Amino acid sequence: MALPYNPALDGLRALAVTAVVVQHAGFEEGGYFGVTVFFVISGYLITSLLLAEHASTASIDVAAFYRRRVARLAPALLLAAAAITIWLLATSTPLAQWWAGLLGTLTYTTDVLLVTPVWPHVGTAFEWSWSLGIEEQFYLVWPILMIWMLRRHNGRRWLALVAAGVVVAAWIQRARLSTGHPTHARVNFAFDVHMDSIALGAILALVLAGWPVVSRQLRAVAELLGIVAAVAVFAVIRQPWQTMKLTTYDLGGYGQVALLCLFVVAVAVIAPTGGFARALSLRPLVHVGKLSYGIYLWNQLLALICLHMTGHLPARTGAGLLVWALVLLAVAQLSYRFVENPLRTRWGQRRGRSLATVAG
Repeated sequence: MALPYNPALDGLRALAVTAVVVQHAGFEEGGYFGVTVFFVISGYLITSLLLAEHASTASIDVAAFYRRRVARLAPALLLAAAAITIWLLATSTPLAQWWAGLLGTLTYTTDVLLVTPVWPHVGTAFEWSWSLGIEEQFYLVWPILMIWMLRRHNGRRWLALVAAGVVVAAWIQRARLSTGHPTHARVNFAFDVHMDSIALGAILALVLAGWPVVSRQLRAVAELLGIVAAVAVFAVIRQPWQTMKLTTYDLGGYGQVALLCLFVVAVAVIAPTGGFARALSLRPLVHVGKLSYGIYLWNQLLALICLHMTGHLPARTGAGLLVWALVLLAVAQLSYRFVENPLRTRWGQRRGRSLATVAG
């Protein structure tokens, strides 16, 4: 059973990756919240895809799921990791400053390494891979849990309750951290700080799977709430994370941003033909959204190259910022055209029946 393609979600990806790139380019912080948007979208799409497979076949092929994940993520990731390694070696950067970053990137454990004593050996060039680690660690457990729960009566309801428990646990953990003096990495890169974002996306998928028909009035209300939430997310991204704690029990404000992102993703899904979704579906936004994975992989390296060549991050190079952005888009386009798409198709092929996948 295939899921219909929703271009508004790619538009959201474009805005999310822009927040990340703006931070890495040297502007004010806010990129961490862009990653939160990615997490919510990912939780919704992955859970929806697995629910669709279960509805169609009465089962979930876990091996095929992981094969598709590898096919989607690994080709471009391996290329980017190789390029970063070559750059670090070419610039004689001491191995002690980045060996753990390469290890974490290749094993999806950067988020773990950043909160252990080896964190000084991760390095800026590989630090971005913390978010990939959080996603893949979540998906090591979630598909298997779905198989087990969906065999039971009211399986979707129990899954939603489990996901809600994950959300509550993340809030409790951030509240606990707020009473101490956690490191920057502990606040911003740890799995338990961000796991509610993916879980909220999963809850949205589970709720909508049992509520296939949404009334016209509800779509209108959802669209209004989505617009308000989108404005609020933009306001948050414009501020340093330290100032956006609307409550002291949500360290960093990640739980609040995740809830706002939930409304934004929900309106894009519930009202895909509404004005909000149509604005997100503008062709330039959708195209950048399709390139968002490559942009995420390459922007930090290109920022470091700019710093090495000019002595400044892109944000401080004047017109050089535009050149840097165009180079980044070009590299991401080449990655998408010649690495991500062809190898995803080749590595993700399955024998027997075929299962439609969601773009991105």
